Amino acid sequence: MIQTPINETLPSSGASPTGFTLGATQSCSDYAIQARGSVDIHISDTEAMTKYWTIKADTAQSLSQVLGKNATFFYARSGGAADTIEILPLRK
Repeated sequence: MIQTPINETLPSSGASPTGFTLGATQSCSDYAIQARGSVDIHISDTEAMTKYWTIKADTAQSLSQVLGKNATFFYARSGGAADTIEILPLRK
C-alpha cells in the first residue's frame, strides 16, 4: 500500500518557504512533486532558497531527480501567488 499524498498550500514568492520532512524510513526517491494549480513552484535543499529548482505548473517531477535520492527534507514556495503543492508517493 502506498502512503497518503501530502497537499500543502505554499506561501507566495517573497515569503518564507515551507519546510517538508519525509518519514524516517523514506527518502526523496519515494515521491514525485507537482503544482496543483497554474503557478510554478520552487524547491530547494536550503531554507534561504538562494539556489532552487522550478517545477513548472501542470508538470510532475521525481524529487530524487532534483534533490538526490538520499534527501529527506526540502523547502518549497510558490513562484507567484500562493498555491497548493502535491507530494505524491510512488508505488514500489
